[in-house]
This record gives sequence, structure tokens and C-alpha cells, in this order.
Amino acid sequence: MARRKLIDLKSAISKEVSEILANRIPKITEDIKRALEKNVDIGFSESSEVASMKSGRLRAELGLQDAESKLDRIKEAIKRDIQIEVKLGRRFFIGPRAFIVRAFNTNFTSITSIPEAYQEYTSVRGNILGPPLTWLDWMLFRGAKRIVVGSRFSQRLTGRSGLKGIMIDGGSWRVPTNFAGTIKNNFITRLLESRSREINNGITTIIDRNLVTSGRRAI
Repeated sequence: MARRKLIDLKSAISKEVSEILANRIPKITEDIKRALEKNVDIGFSESSEVASMKSGRLRAELGLQDAESKLDRIKEAIKRDIQIEVKLGRRFFIGPRAFIVRAFNTNFTSITSIPEAYQEYTSVRGNILGPPLTWLDWMLFRGAKRIVVGSRFSQRLTGRSGLKGIMIDGGSWRVPTNFAGTIKNNFITRLLESRSREINNGITTIIDRNLVTSGRRAI
């Protein structure tokens, strides 16, 4: 009988706290989104791959113009694409781990469709020279597969990126192996992974803080 009463008590408490916390989910969602946006900012600022695209060899090899602005817009697109799903697990009484949190959309379709995902070249008269280069697609999906056949990268002259590097006849070109990316392992997933501990700790802190707040209100 005592065991039965204990189970009933746990069930009643779990139900009451769950109902209180359910009302906190919008606040939890908002706090987690802000925390994730901050980690995206930090991840971009610390990424050696992003640095190379902004002002290093990778910018030269990709032929990126206005690279810093492009990458800033891509970063903002990632932050806009964060869609938080927070809900209580079935066994909430075991604690915060019963929360289910989903956040990043990792198919990248909304990011690769923005204008900054392409590089167009224009003549001095403003005419577009050739088709746009889908450079972000190369970085995220193409791995180390050959992309250009019949031309290779050379650092002999200054190219359109403003850095040393042009394409010359002969050979082929692919994204350098140390920067190559696939849909599951690319510079975006890597910079997010580098922040995974901070992201997980931040989410736990946010949930714990809301647990405490809700507990005080329930007393």
C-alpha cells in the first residue's frame, strides 16, 4: 500500500510539474534559439575554414568576391533557419533529460538557395560572364570530387578574388581535401560540432533555470 501511495504521489507531482513547465516551453524555446544563434556566431568567428574563405587560399581557389559579406549572409541564413522543437518526454519525472530538443535543419536547402551561395562575374560594362559558380554547393556537398576538368589552380597571378590565384589550362580542380564537405560533414556541421559541448551545456542550463523558476511558482 505504501508503495502504491508513493507511485500515486510521483504521478501527481509529475503531472503538476509537467503542466507548469508546458507553459514555460515558449520561453525555453526562445532562450535556446538565442543561445544557438550566439554559438553560430562564435563558431563562424573561430572556424579556420571560414577564415580561409574570407581572406585565404580557399577564397582564391573559389574565386570569391566580397567573400566576407557572402559568409556573413550565410551565417545569418543559418540562424534564421534554426527551428526549435521542445517538448516534454513521457517520463518527465526523471528530470530535464526527458525534454526533447530539436534545432538545426541540416539539409541546407534554404541556405544554398540564397544569392550569396553563387558567384557571378561581370565585365566592366556590367555584362554577366558565364553561368554563376555554385561555390557553396561545392563546399557542402561535393566532397573531394573533381569539379573542373581541363583547368587547374595556379598562384602565378592575381585572380578575380583579389588574391594570388587563377585557373590555367590543363589538369583539374576540386575543393582541397582538408576543406572538402559532404551533407553530413562540411564546414558548417564542423563548426557547429566544435561548439557541441557549449551548446549542450547551454540547453541544460536553460532547462534547469526554467525548472527552478517553475518550481518556485508551484510552491
